[in-house]
Amino acid sequence: MPYVHTASTTWMAMDEPLLKQEVLIAWDHTARLKAAIVEKPDQFVIIPVPRGPKGRGYITVAVGMAIPVDAPQEDNTIKLIDYLTKPEAQVLVYKNVGFFPVVAEAEGAIPEGPLKILAKGVLTQSATPDSIMVLIPSLGPKSGEFTGLYREVFTKVVIDGADIESAIKKADATMKSIFKEIGVPMQ
Repeated sequence: MPYVHTASTTWMAMDEPLLKQEVLIAWDHTARLKAAIVEKPDQFVIIPVPRGPKGRGYITVAVGMAIPVDAPQEDNTIKLIDYLTKPEAQVLVYKNVGFFPVVAEAEGAIPEGPLKILAKGVLTQSATPDSIMVLIPSLGPKSGEFTGLYREVFTKVVIDGADIESAIKKADATMKSIFKEIGVPMQ
């Protein structure tokens, strides 16, 4: 397709192609866009994903912390979890890694500048009335097959110009087989 960079299926993050002006539009995880926004905050605009037939779908990663029942130093472990979930600590993780804070109070602790630009984009996306948050299921040993199938369909549609619905229907049986074998329900 004339509007898609032929190397798009090989990039691991979109910050570098944005900075090199190899692309004009990119979508990716905040951690993989962060370098571009930090380096040139006035050159980019963060907006919600385009609307699809059922809404604006986006992937979120649920991260949790737990303490094993027989763990030593339970009190210290609780103190560590308390520290890691403080707004200031969440902003440090965001600043250094690019993972968006998981506690709402951290929004007020994000300093003005590039990180605030990213934060506003994330918050705008999640606040759209038609937003659909999706969790990535754990497919264990089948995750490579899922990723390969995803890339194959993406390449057919975006690079080769194949019909979207036909490409998805063609991959449907394989996708269902992967989910069924692992025991993950498809929604």
